[in-house]
Amino acid sequence: MSRVWAVSSNGLHKHISVTPSHLQDVLNIMRNCFFKEESVSRAIGLNKSPEAILELDELVLDILENGVSVIAVEEKTGRVAGSLLNKII
Repeated sequence: MSRVWAVSSNGLHKHISVTPSHLQDVLNIMRNCFFKEESVSRAIGLNKSPEAILELDELVLDILENGVSVIAVEEKTGRVAGSLLNKII
């Protein structure tokens, strides 16, 4: 069970801690949104390098091991709508 940190003001999303069951959803968001749309990623053509994507997948998994990352989940569908990756260093 994930810890619920907050619920959006309109009640459509809850913000919860990432659990192992969410790993694939977080990776999909990173691959399909961040790696394609983030400014630096676009500038260096990150999405065109399978090797770079695999390395970033590993980085994401390393970050998630800290247990301090959060996802936004749609209340009605349970679909992961976004992620916030945090790492304690």
